[in-house]
Amino acid sequence: MDSCLGIKISILKHYPSDHPWSSDLYGSQQSVPLLEVEIEPES
Repeated sequence: MDSCLGIKISILKHYPSDHPWSSDLYGSQQSVPLLEVEIEPES
C-alpha cells in the first residue's frame, strides 16, 4: 500500500446516534464548513 495522509475531526453531538432527535443516524455526515479548511501538503 502506498502511504497516505488523513485527518479526523470529531464534533461533540447534542444527542447520541441512537437518540430519536439525532440528525446523524449513520455517523458519517459531512460538515460543509470543513470544506473551506485548507490543508497544506508536506513537501
